[in-house]
Amino acid sequence: MSPSSTWRGVHFRMLRESQARQLLGVIEKLADVGVNVIIAEVDYSFAFARPETARYQFREAGHAPVSQQTAKALLKKARSCGIRLIPEFNCLGHQGINACRYPLLELHRDFDETPGHDDIPTRAWCPQHPGVMPVVLPLIDEIIGVFEADAFHAGMDEVLQIASPLCPRGCAQNNPAELFAGVVNQLHDHLTKKRALPMLMWGDRLVPQSTIPGANDHEASSNGTHGAIHLIPKDIIVCDWRFRKLSDYHGVYPSVRYFLDHGFKVWPAGGWLWENASPFSQHALELRKQNTDVLGFLCTTWNHITPLKAPISPSICDILPLWKNA
Repeated sequence: MSPSSTWRGVHFRMLRESQARQLLGVIEKLADVGVNVIIAEVDYSFAFARPETARYQFREAGHAPVSQQTAKALLKKARSCGIRLIPEFNCLGHQGINACRYPLLELHRDFDETPGHDDIPTRAWCPQHPGVMPVVLPLIDEIIGVFEADAFHAGMDEVLQIASPLCPRGCAQNNPAELFAGVVNQLHDHLTKKRALPMLMWGDRLVPQSTIPGANDHEASSNGTHGAIHLIPKDIIVCDWRFRKLSDYHGVYPSVRYFLDHGFKVWPAGGWLWENASPFSQHALELRKQNTDVLGFLCTTWNHITPLKAPISPSICDILPLWKNA
C-alpha cells in the first residue's frame, strides 16, 4: 500500500480460534464495503510454537488460541481480497486485570510493575526490567513470521501503571515520559531498524489530558507519559482513538491535529457505535483533505468479532465507503 493510499481499516481482537474463524468468513464482505486494512490483535491468544515461546499461550477456559493454520488462512484470504493484514501484540500495558495476570506476568512475577498487589485494574510490565524484552521480542517475531507481516501494531495504550511507587526497581524515581519512551524506542529499534517494518501504536499516552476537553485517564495521559511524544521517532504511525460521543469531548477533537503538529502520521480510530464514530470520521476526513498524513480511518470492534451485524455494521458499512475517494 503506497503512502498516499487511504487506509480504510477495521480492528479486531482475535482472542480465540473461533473468533479468527468468524473473521475468516466475512473478509470478502469487508472488502466489498471498502476495507483494505485489518488490524488483528492476538496478544497472548496465539498458538506460539517455538519451544521458547509456546508456554506464553493464553488459553481461555474452553477456547483454543488462534492457530497458526488459521492465521495463515486469514492472510491468504485477506491478500486475495486486496486487504493488508497487520498483527497486533499489546506491549507494556494490558498485561492483566486485578489478580488475573496474563502469561508474561504469570510466568515472571518479577516483571510486574506492581508485584504482590492484586487490586491493579490495568497491569503493566516494568519498563526497567532487563529481562522483559528478551522474552517479548521472540513472541513478536513469531507473530510477524506467521502473518508474514509488513507492519506491526505494538499497542501501548492505557498504561496507567508506570513510575509506580510499588515498583521494587525504583521506577517512581524516574520520569514517566522517559520510561514510556524507553519501551517505545526499544520496540521501534527492533521492528523498524532491525526488521524494516513500520510500527503502529495507540496514541493515548502521548497526548496530555489537558489538551482534550472531557477526556478521562484512559483516553489521554494524566500520569506524565505525554512528554514521550518528544522522545520517540516520528516515523511511528499513531492510532488516535476517540470512542465516545462528540459532546463528551465538549464538541471538539483536537488530538488528530495535535499529533500532526508534532510530526506524526495519524490513523484516527472510531468506536463501534455509528453515532460516536461518525462525527470523528467526518472531522478526520476534513483534515485528510488538508494533510495526507491523516492516513484514513480505523473502525474498531473490540470483542464484537462479527463485524456486519448491528451495532457494528454501521461504523464499517456507512463510514468507510466515505473514505474511498479521500
